[in-house]
Order: sequence, then structure tokens, then C-alpha cells
Amino acid sequence: MNESTGIDGAESKTLENVRFYGSLGREGLTERIRALDDEWDMERFVTVSLSGLGLFGMVMGLFGSRLWRVLSWASFPLLFLHGQDKWKPSDGILKSLGLRSRKEIEAEKYALKALRGDFRQVEPGTGEEGEILARNSNRAMEAVQNA
Repeated sequence: MNESTGIDGAESKTLENVRFYGSLGREGLTERIRALDDEWDMERFVTVSLSGLGLFGMVMGLFGSRLWRVLSWASFPLLFLHGQDKWKPSDGILKSLGLRSRKEIEAEKYALKALRGDFRQVEPGTGEEGEILARNSNRAMEAVQNA
């Protein structure tokens, strides 16, 4: 957490993204929002990875050595526990891979939508006036955090 601003690393990166893409204008905002819709979050990555690992272990266990089945024996129970919210991999490892939580992705997306003018409470910025953009970026983040 940044002592001077009270913002942690993920929020800081999100605010930085909002300011950057906000300066690109309406088209830049729209492109980034589309990209955020397709961005994989941590939950999706873990689910797909564990199920893929289990399937790979099953197939290799059928056609290769039976030792490959250990992958299935390890991944399927972890996938089940993950689905029950009883096990989660370390956020630090997933963040080092560049993954973000769905909440962080949605916060950036809705802040960008607010800058684009999708919500009435925030004035759309032109990208040319830095002060207005910074003020609107902060108001957009506050609106998302209070929602």
C-alpha cells in the first residue's frame, strides 16, 4: 500500500490504466473496455488450468505410463475444493503471472465506462485537459468503490 495515497498496488495500476486510456478518447476507451471483457481473471485461469491438467493426466494415463494419472489424482480434488471456495492458490503467484481478480478488472471497466460518459454522474473527459481527466479519473474510481 502506498503510504502517501492510501492506494495499494492493484488500485494504483487500475488508476494508471484509467488515466492512460482516458487520454486516448472515446475510441481508446471503447477498445480497452472490449479488451477487459476478454481478459482472463484468476478464477478462470485456475479452473481451466486444473481441469486441463486433470484431463491431460487421464489421457496420458490411458496411452502412456499409469504414473501420469497422478496429475488427475492431484488436480481434480483441487478443482473441486476450489469450486467450493475451500482452497485458493496464492494470489502472489497468480499476480506475478499478470492475472487480476474479476473485481479489479470490473473496477477498471466501470471507471472507463464512466469516463466515456455511460453514467450521468461523471463528465466525459476530452483527454486534452489533464486536470479534468485526473479529476474525472478519481471521481470514476470513487463511484466504482462506493458501488
